[in-house]
Amino acid sequence: PLRLLPVLVKYRELRGMDRIMYNLRHSKLFSDSQLGFMPHNSTELVICTVVDWMKNVVSKKEFGLTVSFDITSAFVHAIGRQFCFS
Repeated sequence: PLRLLPVLVKYRELRGMDRIMYNLRHSKLFSDSQLGFMPHNSTELVICTVVDWMKNVVSKKEFGLTVSFDITSAFVHAIGRQFCFS
């Protein structure tokens, strides 16, 4: 039936994306430091990694630099106004 077509297309799209990501991961095309959009990697893991790095720098009495960006509203203006306010 035609009603099932969007569901089947979405399922096929997700399976295809899973397969592409699997191939990219196992071909080692992603860096080991790639944390976003990867399975078993989370925001908490990134925070712990950065905190551990900062503690290591302080304990060695070295100079360390971190840069962070606030992107909470980064995509607000990415879409044209006709889509945002219609």
